[in-house]
Amino acid sequence: EPVLSRDHTERMLQYLNVNIERKDRMCIIEGKIKSIKNFEIEIPGDPSSASYFIAIGVLTKGSEIVIRNVCVNPTRMGFINTLIKMGANISLTDLQTKYNEPVADIVVKSSKLKGINITADDVPSMIDELPLLAVIATQADGVTEIHGAQELRVKESDRIKTIVSELQKLGAKIVELKDGMIIMGNTKFSTEGETIELESYKDHRIALSLAVAGTISEGSIVIKDADCVNISFPNFWEIYNSI
Repeated sequence: EPVLSRDHTERMLQYLNVNIERKDRMCIIEGKIKSIKNFEIEIPGDPSSASYFIAIGVLTKGSEIVIRNVCVNPTRMGFINTLIKMGANISLTDLQTKYNEPVADIVVKSSKLKGINITADDVPSMIDELPLLAVIATQADGVTEIHGAQELRVKESDRIKTIVSELQKLGAKIVELKDGMIIMGNTKFSTEGETIELESYKDHRIALSLAVAGTISEGSIVIKDADCVNISFPNFWEIYNSI
């Protein structure tokens, strides 16, 4: 593969005693494998889904959120590692291995953040979370630049264009690039006393990111087609309203 991608399938096959080996960016599977017996497996929490509550915990003053039983596979840790580099107070507790996957509780506390530069090498491990990172970057000290993320333009929506346009409605100073964004920090989101309607473009990642933006915004917002989050996180609004 051209870049190292998520290895959940390889880990599961190894757990099921399939002879599979990974060398750098190459995967080697022994042919004529024996049939796999019936099995039960427990799926840990999805780190991409957890990222929205991680963001809320980091950005909300005085907060502390514990997200339990989350997959912390190294190929999925780009977003969390980036936030830690930005100054986020995030720690992993009760780290263990379940069905050949590392699993932990994630403890998040409100934090003061600084801007960061994201390059093409950083993108594969956090491609789904980049619209959310744009929201977070508006609250950090300094400037954040995201490059090498042109893949965002061919998702459920053009996620570069959509997140830029919707955050600008809240007062964000953010510039669209061909392959990413430049985001100015220390922005106070406000609706100027009005109710602002934000467009999700029926893209679950955009709707979820805008939910975080709304959490830290002064004033009232409405996210159109907010139920599109059901594609990846059907109980998001239930959990969101419980914290």
